[in-house]
Amino acid sequence: MDITIGIQNVARELSIEVNEEAATVTKRVNDAITSGEALTVTDSRGQTIVVPPGAIGYVIVGAGESRRVGFGI
Repeated sequence: MDITIGIQNVARELSIEVNEEAATVTKRVNDAITSGEALTVTDSRGQTIVVPPGAIGYVIVGAGESRRVGFGI
């Protein structure tokens, strides 16, 4: 599962691959925003990312896309 987090006042997005379901990730994001606690996500490599809830601009939760190879459309 791929997650993209847009941080306020930062031009670059955080792109994270996790081993969790979309519903679980969405609930964790909503809980972090409503409670005011930091959003903590552990990626598929075991690294932990902590994002303050006030800094979250947007979150995109979606299935991983298979990477294309070649010059096809």
